[in-house]
Amino acid sequence: MPRIVRVAVPVPLPRLFDYRLEPGVVAPAIGARVRVPFSGRDRVGVVLSHDPCSDLADDQLKPLLEILDAQPLLTGELVATLEWASRYYQHAIGEVFDAALPAVLRRGGALPPAGIAGIALTPQGREGLAVATPAPGTRIGRLLELLGGGALATADLDQRLPAWRNSARTLKNRGWLQDCRLQAWPIPAPAVAAPLLNDEQRAAVDALGACSGTFATFLLDGVTGSGKTEVYLASIAETIRQGRQALVLVPEIALTPQTTRRFRERLGFDVAILHSGLGEGERAAAWLAAARGEARVVLGTRSAIFVPLP
Repeated sequence: MPRIVRVAVPVPLPRLFDYRLEPGVVAPAIGARVRVPFSGRDRVGVVLSHDPCSDLADDQLKPLLEILDAQPLLTGELVATLEWASRYYQHAIGEVFDAALPAVLRRGGALPPAGIAGIALTPQGREGLAVATPAPGTRIGRLLELLGGGALATADLDQRLPAWRNSARTLKNRGWLQDCRLQAWPIPAPAVAAPLLNDEQRAAVDALGACSGTFATFLLDGVTGSGKTEVYLASIAETIRQGRQALVLVPEIALTPQTTRRFRERLGFDVAILHSGLGEGERAAAWLAAARGEARVVLGTRSAIFVPLP
């Protein structure tokens, strides 16, 4: 049984650090966060290996303080990529792994609950709706009409009924609505129909599709307005139909809103957004939604390349 855990601690030193597992403690998974003592203070690091013994003497080994994750946050290919980045850029491995995590998780914060934030009618709300039809055309009436068909993701409501939150607050106070967690968004019909691809676009989409499931690189060449984004959208839509995830990188934050709007309209569901202009909680939620496979499309700036996509 491994009794030594090697941890990438976020300090500017190019090495891992050994910590002792106390008797009876199950070794944390590779890629999980742990809390460890380092230079007189507690730090949050990432486990990268186990070993039955250490080069350090027993009296030099400090005990692991806390295992923060039952399941690894970083796995397989992503762990290998981060280790490669540390070697290639000659940067301390602990700082590389630290940079790959959202700030909330770097500090050891708890993981948000699984699933997608949603709103649903309570049993009281369903009973009330059955006996009292809300005034048609009002925002409260429209919200109840939408939720009458079942729970909806808050992101879906943002698109279908802007400014719905004030109405939801009123209905929650009445006991008619409750927050919930959804396992996944259903795949609806696209909100905006896709245009018919021209011959060059179709050839590009077919070439991308032929390499699905394998590593390949392509350069899509075309002037502004020539229809490159339609190729991306068609390829992403096919990826989603296959039950997989897609990552879209944009060169700067300023391009995120217009790209997000176009993707949401075409694909018919929300996309996870990741860039430094978001609040810490929003970034952590999007990162975890991607890592859990809940977010089908992730759109972000360059740092989003380190998001786990199972």
